[in-house]
Amino acid sequence: MLGKIFGILAVLSFLSAVFTGNINAVGEAAAVGAGSAVQLIISLAGMTCLWSGIIRALKAAGLMDFLTRVISPLLKIILPETYNLKKQGSKEADSALQSVSANIGANILGIGNAATPLGIDAMKKLNGLNSSRDMIMFAVLNCASLQVIPTTLIALRSAAGSSDVFGIMPAVWLCSLATTIFAVIITKILLKLTRR
Repeated sequence: MLGKIFGILAVLSFLSAVFTGNINAVGEAAAVGAGSAVQLIISLAGMTCLWSGIIRALKAAGLMDFLTRVISPLLKIILPETYNLKKQGSKEADSALQSVSANIGANILGIGNAATPLGIDAMKKLNGLNSSRDMIMFAVLNCASLQVIPTTLIALRSAAGSSDVFGIMPAVWLCSLATTIFAVIITKILLKLTRR
């Protein structure tokens, strides 16, 4: 669907340029834009590889266990079914909570690209536990994603030549905290209503 929309926009832009006599400007913009896009993708790919490696190193060092313990009060509220299975001694539930913790950690650091494979892994593990309500809550939490360090956004602002790349931090903290809290509350309410 998005491909069709983009195609229609591209055709309309080209026709508009032909009729207004700006076809040369469109050609120049396309060439410059393509070069800028490649540079941006390379810088984002490098950052994603770096943070993905750091998260794997933290996992290998056992720091994800520590992160799970730190956010376990939050996980107890957000993912109660999986948390209860862990308390009963389920290793699968413990592994699922570690993957959820890794995903939350990556989202807090603002590296959504590195958080995606972790989120997929966590969702597969939650699915294996037949914990559909926790899967719904995790999907909502992952989409809302509380961010403390918006790494990707900072990289984009830096690549765009911003003079104050960190100036957005207070707004990001406020907005991401508000959306996360709102998303969790609404999801909890809807899950309770569907349980009846």
